[in-house]
Amino acid sequence: MKGNKKIVFILCSCLLFSLAAAALFPTITAVSETVKQGASGETVKQVQQKLKNLGYYSGSIDGVFGSNTKNAVIKFQKAKGLTADGVVGSATLSALGIRNSSASATLRQGDQGNKVKEVQQKLKNWGYYSGSADGIFGQGTKDAVIKFQKNNNLPADGIVGAKTFAALGISPGAADKKTNTAGVSNKDDSDLLARVIHAEAEGEPYIGKVAVAAVLLNRIESPQFPNTLSGVIYQKNAISSVYNGRMNNTPGTDSVKAANDALNGWDPTYGCLYFWNPDTSTSTWIQRLTPIMRFGKHVFSK
Repeated sequence: MKGNKKIVFILCSCLLFSLAAAALFPTITAVSETVKQGASGETVKQVQQKLKNLGYYSGSIDGVFGSNTKNAVIKFQKAKGLTADGVVGSATLSALGIRNSSASATLRQGDQGNKVKEVQQKLKNWGYYSGSADGIFGQGTKDAVIKFQKNNNLPADGIVGAKTFAALGISPGAADKKTNTAGVSNKDDSDLLARVIHAEAEGEPYIGKVAVAAVLLNRIESPQFPNTLSGVIYQKNAISSVYNGRMNNTPGTDSVKAANDALNGWDPTYGCLYFWNPDTSTSTWIQRLTPIMRFGKHVFSK
């Protein structure tokens, strides 16, 4: 009889522990997107709940990524030795215990399918790949991926993982191309973007031209800036070439191509919001920002 009571006690204890664990650490569905200030939705709710459970966040679980959520994310990132930028990417999702469904999505030599075909077509469009877009990841595709990775300061392993997918402007989890063109009307805005690229980065390497365009498109999605491309470009004192008249010049072929590549989702800056030439800039506040990367004469920062 005593043995039966002991078994019942153990089973009840296990059940109570499971219920407590479930309440403290609720089941979270896999997510694939990066979230940052200004975002909203279920993923933000999951992040807020995790941060609240861990004692970093005291606000409401409303699914709105505001400054309080960002501050909580930064505290968590600092505690975990992560880049403390307030942006919830794959590393932060993993540290929070939120499974990132795209983290393990990779393509490598021997793979086949529409996703391989999409990668090949992107590489072909940009001059890295000369073979046919047949959906077969062979040696020629691997060599092209390595060239692209080297040119974009990525680990040159010939494997298309999350960072390479992002640099290519391709979503790992779906066949549709990724775009970051919220609020953008392609025809008019492509021309507007090309003019700014030509004025701001005429003598820069091609990736530097795309990077300048990507910064302007990233601003559309940030709550710190207007939510249209024209609003971003014509924001008072934001772009020097607007008020000195240089953006009225006819853009070159590379600038037009760079504008289209950025509109199609290529972001070599991975979300940067600022760029400047440290040799010529007279802005004191922008020079206080920490440069994250450099292409040509421009440095880029979040």
